[in-house]
Amino acid sequence: MQKFASNLIGASVFVFQERYSVGKVIKVVVNEHNLNIELLEVDIPKSQKHYILTKDIKSTLDSLVIVESLQDLSESEDLIRQEELIKTGFSLIGAKIKTQEGKYIGKVKDFTIDYNSLKTLKLHATASLRRRILNERYIIDIKDVIEVKNKAVIIKNTKLKAGQKATKALPASSA
Repeated sequence: MQKFASNLIGASVFVFQERYSVGKVIKVVVNEHNLNIELLEVDIPKSQKHYILTKDIKSTLDSLVIVESLQDLSESEDLIRQEELIKTGFSLIGAKIKTQEGKYIGKVKDFTIDYNSLKTLKLHATASLRRRILNERYIIDIKDVIEVKNKAVIIKNTKLKAGQKATKALPASSA
């Protein structure tokens, strides 16, 4: 099932063994190298920030993230392998999108993920200011992403001209 990554923000974290919700997801942390969600940052009342590794998520529903036990919630000090990821805290939402040639396309407004694997499938971008007046938005397939450099997503060169459909970055429907 495909959903927007932003649907995870505000989702309750439910601990299956304890049978109650412990907090809410406040951020999705994305790996800059493969653009997949690696961690969910969780706000637990009267406690410091905790993280959930995506491999520890049992299931995701519309507004619910289910983990097996409280041991699936980790503090940043416990996640040595993810230390750099937590430090950079990269989030795709708001990242600039540029072509290989350096042409500015717009910013990531949201991204589509597979809700089972939390792998990124498509980027949904708002156009640059000039094109935004025309209400242009783009859907960019993850296969067209080359790299992330200086917190900007670099995509394959596209032919984006006013009034012309893009070859790689497809205009989104205005619904």
